[in-house]
Amino acid sequence: MISFIPNFIDTMLPLMVFCTYVYFGNKITMSQIVICETMIRRFNSSISQIGYRHNSWKELSISLQKIHTFYASFETQKGVV
Repeated sequence: MISFIPNFIDTMLPLMVFCTYVYFGNKITMSQIVICETMIRRFNSSISQIGYRHNSWKELSISLQKIHTFYASFETQKGVV
């Protein structure tokens, strides 16, 4: 669902930032472009990790539920566990 966001940020955000900067009457230097691109890339990598962390959290939750079910289950045969 959110997989398009990093690609959108990667392509559109630099364009929007530079167009807005120039629209307000400022001049862009090469160093400003490099710094802005670096900051956008870092922001983009943080955004792309959200999906990964969400999937990891879901897997951890499922694993902990299974462990809880195992330990909280009624033991019908003593010595099995």
